[in-house]
Amino acid sequence: MQRKINKQKKQKYIIGLKKGIITLLSILILFWIITFFFNKENPPITTDIKYKGDVKVLIHNGCGIDGAGASIARILRNAHIDVLNIGNADSRYYAHTLIIDRQNNRSKAENLAFYLGISTDLIITHKDMEIPSVEDVLLILGKDYKQVFNITKR
Repeated sequence: MQRKINKQKKQKYIIGLKKGIITLLSILILFWIITFFFNKENPPITTDIKYKGDVKVLIHNGCGIDGAGASIARILRNAHIDVLNIGNADSRYYAHTLIIDRQNNRSKAENLAFYLGISTDLIITHKDMEIPSVEDVLLILGKDYKQVFNITKR
């Protein structure tokens, strides 16, 4: 008789445990669906939103991924940003995407940073007096460039 009672308690415990696990998984799936479809934190840069400023950009690939500069140049040109040239940075190990102000005109660098969603803390002013530059800003792509430009694997 005692064994039968213990067996019934064990079965009730297992049924309750299964229901709890199913409920927990349902909540996790619902949370994932909500965050996946309703996350508006980093909307992608689209060609629907044109850049309203006048800035000449040089892109240097510093992330170590071949073709990243060309991909970003396409995105920026579609947004009517004047990309003058694409090249490689002095290193392939930049952690963050940087904006280098090359004409001592911080407002152009800040406007571009705002448009791209890059912190103004990542703007560096560097005017080389010995080598004149045509570009207003140098955009160095770092390892975070996919997050900056909201690029996902397709």
